[in-house]
Amino acid sequence: MTENRSELGKRLDAKMREIEALVAKSLGLDQLKDRESLAREVEQIVEEHEESMMDGDSAEQWRARETKLADTLIGRLMLERYAIREQILDIQDVQLFGDSAGKGRK
Repeated sequence: MTENRSELGKRLDAKMREIEALVAKSLGLDQLKDRESLAREVEQIVEEHEESMMDGDSAEQWRARETKLADTLIGRLMLERYAIREQILDIQDVQLFGDSAGKGRK
């Protein structure tokens, strides 16, 4: 069953909350009291992850990076977040460009 954009958006938000909770715990931050610091830290982690997902020249390099990330809880959460984000982007592409759009995404 294909999820719609709204459902994927909810899953993405939930995944971000999981990431925030893990980062807060690992840094000893209070999720409510240190909201700004936590948001900045998570934003930086997400940006670095997104950039790293674009690195590499081959499918083998991408798979090796994903395997390495999957060895840690934060890495698994980031991979899951990335997969949900890619599904959202694919839906947006189809809405903008038709059924053949989004097929070339990694």
